[in-house]
Amino acid sequence: MTLVTKSVYADERESSQVSKSLVFAILRRVGHLVFRPSRRHLFAALLALAALVGAACNPVDTPADRAGRCQVGVVGDSLTVGARDFGSLSSKFSGQGCTVTAIDARVGRPTSEGASIIESWASQGSLPDILVVALGTNDCDPAGFLAQMQRIFLATGFTQPVVWVNTWRPGCHEGINDMLHRVQLLFNRLQPALGSLWIVDHEQWISQNRVLLAGDGIHLTGDGYRAYAERIVEAVLEAPYE
Repeated sequence: MTLVTKSVYADERESSQVSKSLVFAILRRVGHLVFRPSRRHLFAALLALAALVGAACNPVDTPADRAGRCQVGVVGDSLTVGARDFGSLSSKFSGQGCTVTAIDARVGRPTSEGASIIESWASQGSLPDILVVALGTNDCDPAGFLAQMQRIFLATGFTQPVVWVNTWRPGCHEGINDMLHRVQLLFNRLQPALGSLWIVDHEQWISQNRVLLAGDGIHLTGDGYRAYAERIVEAVLEAPYE
């Protein structure tokens, strides 16, 4: 067993170096990178890498399986407030045998504020085994959103499962969700070097269930929040889940 474990880790290190070399070779060729590669600069590879392949997809295993247990922390905005207060998100997790370390949500929260919370958890050593992020609804600049995602994944160290609920806000969600899927594409191409990202496709779900939208066309009805909470729990336990 020990020999197998060492062999796996050696393979992972080799795969990491090969994947990084590939990404940075692409960037050097197009003149975007003239400095020594580092983990921080991996995010600069997104656009070049996304041009090479098609759609991103969730990993074939589940976040709970990857983490080895179901210990979850959630950071979100007003939709998470609704899932917590009207959708019984915490009790839904508990009912599935999951431990919830925190559900930190605020109306109007931008991704930058959520990134600060996650950085604080990381600095205190209190990151959950599975991080659920439901942010982006209050962002409309894909480049700025990418910068905040970078902060979040640098805080997690690229080593733990992250479940991200994408957004529905017509006129803004298109660019935000595209950037999120590009990050997932990068993760998929660089595995096992970089941990994993699962996406819950709130955009597609709402497009097919608009009756669950509240009057403003962004927030949800009571039934919508209950279903939203259920989808988050299912994503942690039963992924792939788009």
